Parts: sequence; C-alpha cells; structure tokens
Amino acid sequence: MHLLIVESPAKAKTIAGYLSARPEGWEVVATGGHLFDLPKSRLGIATENGHYVGDWQLSQDKRGVLETIRAAVARCEKVFIGADDDREGERIAADVARHLGLTDYARITFREITPAAIQQAVVSGLRGIDDQRVCAQIARRLVDRQIGYPVSQIMRWHLPRQQAGVRTKGIGRVSAPALRILCATEEAIARFVPEPYTKLVADYSVDQQNFRLTLPKKFTGDEWEARDQALDALRTQPHRVWNYQYRNLEVPPYPPLTTARLQRCCFYLFGFEPKKTMQLAQELYEGIAVGGVRHGLITYPRTDSIALSDAAVADIITLLDAQLPDDRRSLLLTTPRHFVQRAEAQQAHEAIRPTQFTAPFWPESLREALTKDQLRVYDHIWFRTLATQLKDATYDVSVLTVDVAGQYRLSARANACLEPGWEWLNGEREHASERQDEDEDKSRTVCFPALDIGAEVTPLECQALELTNRCPPRYGIGRFLTMIDNKGIGRPSTLDGIIDGLKQRGYVETRGGFLYVTDTGLRVDQWLTTYAPWLNDTNHARDFEHQLDQVERGEADYNTVIADYVARVAALKEQIGYEDSFAEAPSAKQVAYAEALARRRQVELPEHVVANRQELSAFISQHRPLRELIGRCPACGQRSVYAYEAWINCNAIGCDFKVSLTRLQQFCDHFLREEDPVALATALTRRRRTLIPDLTGKSGKPFAAYCYFARNAVYGWGVEYALPSRGRAAVTPAGGAD
Repeated sequence: MHLLIVESPAKAKTIAGYLSARPEGWEVVATGGHLFDLPKSRLGIATENGHYVGDWQLSQDKRGVLETIRAAVARCEKVFIGADDDREGERIAADVARHLGLTDYARITFREITPAAIQQAVVSGLRGIDDQRVCAQIARRLVDRQIGYPVSQIMRWHLPRQQAGVRTKGIGRVSAPALRILCATEEAIARFVPEPYTKLVADYSVDQQNFRLTLPKKFTGDEWEARDQALDALRTQPHRVWNYQYRNLEVPPYPPLTTARLQRCCFYLFGFEPKKTMQLAQELYEGIAVGGVRHGLITYPRTDSIALSDAAVADIITLLDAQLPDDRRSLLLTTPRHFVQRAEAQQAHEAIRPTQFTAPFWPESLREALTKDQLRVYDHIWFRTLATQLKDATYDVSVLTVDVAGQYRLSARANACLEPGWEWLNGEREHASERQDEDEDKSRTVCFPALDIGAEVTPLECQALELTNRCPPRYGIGRFLTMIDNKGIGRPSTLDGIIDGLKQRGYVETRGGFLYVTDTGLRVDQWLTTYAPWLNDTNHARDFEHQLDQVERGEADYNTVIADYVARVAALKEQIGYEDSFAEAPSAKQVAYAEALARRRQVELPEHVVANRQELSAFISQHRPLRELIGRCPACGQRSVYAYEAWINCNAIGCDFKVSLTRLQQFCDHFLREEDPVALATALTRRRRTLIPDLTGKSGKPFAAYCYFARNAVYGWGVEYALPSRGRAAVTPAGGAD
C-alpha cells in the first residue's frame, strides 16, 4: 500500500479515484492546509545562535489530522507528499516529513489534477524537499508577523495620541502599499481643479461614409479669440486632404490567464469579487464529478505565469483543427504561438487553462455538472485559452489628415476590423473582460473612404465642443488587481485577500465596483508615510518579493532578510517612544474562542486583531453564529427550524432534520437559477408543499411543481418536487444533506 499526502480534501478525493486502479493500492489523505503556525496571542519569534526562529505550534484543529496521517503512514510501505508546488506547499511538505520523522519518502508535484499528470508524478516526478524554498516561506511568514503584530500595536497606541478619536485595526506588509496606491489617487482627486477647454471638430460624409476629424489643439478660456478665428476658418475655407497614411495593425489575442487577470476578468464580466473567483477556480482545480468520475478541470489557479506547455498547445491546435468550420480554417496558425513571460514570473507554473481539450470537457458538455458560476469561470478560461492559438485580428488604423488654409490640420485614426482572426471565437466578451474602469466609447467601426491627396472634402458641419479635463478616476476592483500585480505587491496566492483585508479593517469601501478610501484609511496612510514610509512604499514591497526569490534560489540568507525588518521595527519603537508593555493582550481563553469561531465561519482571524483585547472582542461580536428562526420542522412538526451559516436544521431534541445550504444552493442553481437558498427553505418550512411556477428544467424550459422537504435513504433530508399532474418525483441529489 502506498500513501499520498496532499493539502485539500477535495483534491484527495479526486486523486484517490485516479489511483484506485493501480495494482500497488493507494490511500490519499489531506492536511487541510498548514499544520503548524506561529502562536496567535504573542509574537512567537526568538533568536537562537544569532538566527531568527519561529515558535511553530500545531494548530488546535489539526491535531486529529496529524494523527490520521501518522496512522496512514504506519499502514503504508511508501509515502509520497504531493503538496502544492509553491512556497507554502513546500513548507507543508517539510512540516509533514519533519514532524512524522519520515526518512524514506518522495516529494512529488503536479500542476493539474488529471489521470495522466498524477500517474506521471508518482512514477517519475520524484524529488526531495527544496530547503531553500522552505526558507523563503519561513522568511515571508516571520517578516509578516514582525510587521503585522508589533507595527499594528504601535500604530494603535500612537495614532490616537496624534489624532484624537481615531481607532485603527492594524496594518500588514502587503496591505500598506496597496492602501498607499489608493490614497495617492484620493490625493490626486482632492487636488484636481476642473479646467474647461474647447475642441474644434468637423463632420464629413463621403461616399455614404460618415467620419469626424478633430483639431489637436485645445483652446483654454483665455484663447477665445484664437478659437473663434480657427472656427471661422474651418467654416469658410476649403478643406483638402493633406495626408492619408494607410496602415493595418495586427492585434494578437490576449495572453493566457494569470491569477490577477482571471480575477479582473471575472469582476468585469460577472461582478465576482476576487475571493469568490478564487473559490470557484479552486473548486474547478480540485475536481468536479463528470459522468460519475471526478476530474480536475483547470490547472493550478495561483500563478503569475502566461506560459502554456507544449503538450497543451498541441492539444489546442488538434481541437481547433478538428472543430473549426470550413469557412474559418484560415484562422489556424501555421506555427504555435508562445507568450513572453514577465521576468519575475514563476517559471515552474503554467497559466490557468483547461486540463483537457476533448468533447466531454467542452463547456457546453459540462452544463449539468457545474453550477452556474463554476460554468461562467470555466467557460471564460476555455475560450480565452483556445483563442491563443488563432491568428491575429487585422484592423485598419489609417490616419487621415485634412488641411484648412495651410494653418489648421484636423485628423483622426480609423479603427475598423478587417479580419476578425481570433476575435471570431469570442472577441466581444474578451474585450469586455479587459476593459478599463472608465473606458470612453471607443468605436471599433471607424473607417474612412478612399481619398486622394489634395482632394477637396466639404464638411457637413464644423463646431466647437465645450469640454472639461477629466478628474483622475478611482480604481475599480478589476483595474486595482492588475495594478498591484504589475507592481509586484504580493503573490498570486495573496491577491484575493488584499481588498478584503482593507475592507475588513474599515480602510476601504466599495461603491459600484469602485474603491473609496475611508477617513480612517487616509489617516493610517498618513501615519505610515510619516513614521514608517518604507512600509507603504510600493517599490519596497516589490523589492521584498525579489529578496524572497533570492532566498529561494540560494542567493541570499533568509536570516538577513528577517533581521532587516526587526531593525526597522525597533527603530520605529525608539522613534515614537513605544514600549511593549503598552499593549493590552487578550486572554488565552478569548483567543481560543476567536480561533474556533474563525474556523467555523471560514474567515480569517488577522494577527492585529489577536494582539489587542478590544479588537478581538469586536471580532467575536461580529462573527458570532447567526441564528434565524425560519419555520416549522417537516420531521417533528415543531416551530424549531433555524438558519445558520452553513445549515438549515431543527433544534428540537432528537430530531434529525438537517439540510446543507450548499446543496440547497445547488438545487436553486439547477432549477431556480437566482433563488436564495434560505428564502427557499423558509417557504418550504412554512408550507409543507409549495407550488413554484417558474422552475427551469435541464432543457431550459420552465415548468411548475410542488416542492417540499423529504427524507431520502441515500441523500438524507433534501428537496423533492412533484409535478401537479404526475405525482411524486425522485429526490434530487442537489437537495440532499451531507
């Protein structure tokens, strides 16, 4: 018997199915993430022989997990550790090996969860633990603790003494420079002074083609005389073609998806917050049941690489060659297209792409297997990837210039698609996913008639447009994600948490998809700029990531990296006269309860919150379990059914009524599309049988049915439906309880 240790339980379930047919026999277990971490209630960093070490403790909720893995190791002849192929995964692998005393084991990695990838990994993908990568992770974690814990305490103590009434919730190494970017925009907006100006334009119509040319000069308020003179010349003098530069532009497809690009695209296309996008991507990566077998549908979703493997490119080309209609076969490339990587990208990873390019894994084929939102994300990844191996689109970008009186020259650039190339596949949606927050209406159909140099053209109208210079725009969520990624702030694994962290601290608000800095956020940024400018400097954040890369390559000492930040924090304390005794620490019991609450609610418990009694009390108050009475129990008949965070269940003693909200959501996605699962449960507990007239069948056709809760021998409690004229239907798996 062989043992494979991975991180995710869902991933373990998928891989176990792939390995079940191998003759040696396999057991697959999951760590559920990191097993060890620094203590929540204190700094947890010490020095030994001049080196910084962490007080790594087994997480309370992982004691049973570690014992389960230990028992599995005892049963098996050979052990494989298959944690994620990144710093965090390498650290998990190292912890498992060290704390279980493993000496005879193999470290394996894979970037997609498919039968071929797993089989190859367990046969030929064997290696040892990368100690330098582990050191880079330890350096990152200790520096984050050294900043997030003491600096947050210092700021909470000092800032209210500088500005009465200001309460803060700490700051971190990544959140500080991200906040600085947003505050810089707010400062630019505050400094903005509207300045009106005038633009002169002329409208023409030649050979039934309408077009507009613009005079480049902007006339300000004190140039009214020159403006009137120019406008008079445009209206009275002949217009002659001065230059016509014929030019075509080859527009390649957008590159394959990175983590930041996927989050940006899903925000603009579907309105998904980054965390939701990554949750859906993780589900697609870890495995979805297709035809009774779980398959990982996409590659590892935390990557900054735009590379596609040669094998994947070959599969894409094979699919396109077989499926393109005859009138579109000219879109096929003669040579595979490869994209140039950013210098700092993780070369070991691929871009986010589908794992398989055969008919069962086309988006349309997976409509019944995926939830609505999973399908949206997968569909975008699918078409984005296929488009990379189609020919460029060709655009007419000719520039037409018209001269008036030898003094004024009006011009414009065409923007007309001549050959759609890759855009034929899904161009309109791709352009929408990559838009800017406040894109002007940039027509893609601007074109000019055939005109000879020197030819006279008569304008239909010449007019003065009264305009005002634009205020600097605030960042939308999508554009902000791209900005922090381009600046090298954080890693793909942390991007989705940056905005959430700023919002949870009360430093940033979202309105209509745009990010607004609160008054508290502005004051925190001002304090950092005054007392710790190195912390909110975006260049410093990027340089830190480069330092970690150097540690990983063995070019820098991780202890030196940590020591630098210890010295910076010590200097900050000395500068403002802070002593560690000023911090009011919470009790161990309070910390333990908050940790259990965070696990139950599946939310992050920030370190700055744990370090302060008042902050931790506020966290507990905010995240105490919700409990809402929604109706009468279909099992015992008592009015005792409550809605919690993850379940609908009866509180009566001895009653077994319990339904997963996740599965209720699946029922809604399959049949109701937009229905809230709690609203559905409320309706079904107030009336035993509820007629719902607008259910949607698998074919997309609407139908009416009675819905109700019922117990099923296989699925437990779930939702059944019965057609009014046909009686009782079978239980739907989507409504069953775990």
